[in-house]
Amino acid sequence: MGGGDVRGVSDFTFSSLLAGSYSRYVAVAAEFGCRLYGMWCISVIDGSGHAVTLDAAADLIWHSQVPLKVTIFVWQLLRDMLPTKANLVSQGILSQEAHYCVSGCGVVESTQHVFLVCSTFGSLWSFVGSWIGSSLVIAQTIPDHFVQFTSSTGGSHARRSFMQLIWLACVWVVWTERNHRLFTGSTTSVHQMLDKIKSFSYRWLKATSSTLTLNCHMWWSSLLLCLGLV
Repeated sequence: MGGGDVRGVSDFTFSSLLAGSYSRYVAVAAEFGCRLYGMWCISVIDGSGHAVTLDAAADLIWHSQVPLKVTIFVWQLLRDMLPTKANLVSQGILSQEAHYCVSGCGVVESTQHVFLVCSTFGSLWSFVGSWIGSSLVIAQTIPDHFVQFTSSTGGSHARRSFMQLIWLACVWVVWTERNHRLFTGSTTSVHQMLDKIKSFSYRWLKATSSTLTLNCHMWWSSLLLCLGLV
């Protein structure tokens, strides 16, 4: 499961997690407010009318080089369990008038809006695509976007594993930026968010792969070449 071999993690089922480290998961899940039901039986409908089960995307949240708190966060994201303003309004916690996106775009802050279509946060994907050298993924749902993004640079295992890690870093940066704007009033530009994605992904890889030699400057400019994937 180490050294970038993520196949075992991608196939890591929830039942095997419970069997191996139940107490650790419950502690983290409790901290992040996760609910342990309906995990593998939810499906969504994409824009073309095809049913896309969460299984394909849910398998991708497990990555040996990504912090567990990010995994838990993405588990919530895929099930629309994050405290977005739209969700808080539906639960009666916020008033209807307070449901607008923190970016100031004037649109209701739903999960899909924040991560896919917001004129501020959603625009980050095009910058990430330019950095990686991949085509922009157009998807109607977050699980579908995760699956498509992971395979957008080719079918090799190494490429999919890398794209999986980058997607996880992207959504983590978007959500933390959203929270900073909401709770502290601070604002980070899209270019600065891209730098954070580069920094997180670089540190995650370095922290878990002691034998991996990465050139920081090359990572910022040509990461596929840096990883030997071109």
